[in-house]
Amino acid sequence: MVAAKTFTLLVGAYGSSIFSLLFDPSSPNLTVLGTSDSDLAGLAKTRQVAVMDYSSGTGAFIPLGDDLLTLDEANAQKITFDATVSHPHQAVEVGDEVIIPDLGADKIWRLTQSPNAQGAVPNWEIRGFVEQPAGSGPRHIAVDNGIIYTLHELASTLSSQTLPPLAYGAPSETISSFSILPPGANGSTFGAAELIIDTKRSLLYASNRNLAASPDPRGDTIAIFSYNTTGHLTPVDQFFTGLNQIRAMAHGGPDNQYIAAAGLTGGGLAVFEKTGNSLTERARLPAGSIDKPASFVWL
Repeated sequence: MVAAKTFTLLVGAYGSSIFSLLFDPSSPNLTVLGTSDSDLAGLAKTRQVAVMDYSSGTGAFIPLGDDLLTLDEANAQKITFDATVSHPHQAVEVGDEVIIPDLGADKIWRLTQSPNAQGAVPNWEIRGFVEQPAGSGPRHIAVDNGIIYTLHELASTLSSQTLPPLAYGAPSETISSFSILPPGANGSTFGAAELIIDTKRSLLYASNRNLAASPDPRGDTIAIFSYNTTGHLTPVDQFFTGLNQIRAMAHGGPDNQYIAAAGLTGGGLAVFEKTGNSLTERARLPAGSIDKPASFVWL
């Protein structure tokens, strides 16, 4: 009998702590392996780190040293956005661009490096933007086949829009837009949070956050949408997770067949397996084991 492959997940939590978890698909329980104090940063461009500051409305591109571990802060570039209110929330590398959803400005900024950039020293410039509905609050994005998919925190919607090459100067066009809220959610206060795109399965997974004082006992849902090559969205499932306020969600495994998700305020952490157009729970770590989980990395 061949032993099932096990996986290690890193969990970032509020308070600058990182926990390591063991996920064994043959066990219904997640196991804490250890913890350390550190910070997580996301690479936005080769040999650079992009950092977006939601509170100040600014961002920075910081070159990496030769060891790819140290930050060359002396050559960092600070970015500001031309908006009355700016809350940049993410940076996604798409070809030669870095694309940044701005929850405060209701825009998705498009940046490229200046032709005058010197080596690894960042020299990013805003070249354009994709307009979003007023008050929608674009939080997270994903891009596939020239289509940008945007999760709006304040409107709790998922939309698809064209992403024309910057050189064409053509405006983006909206293809689809759907609410991600589960049926019967009237009267609750929601804020959309995380977004995963699975380009192999042509599925998008969007997490709801029920901010009500008395949340649904079934927990928050992950809204699942299929999409086609032209960017048209179709809602296919609302999966109740038993988690409250999902602020951490990432897929992994050799075929990206698993999704790890965590409740910021309750429900603990769970790993779900993608089964058709839905999900099936495979393992869980009870609430209280990790305080306020906020991010995942699959190893």
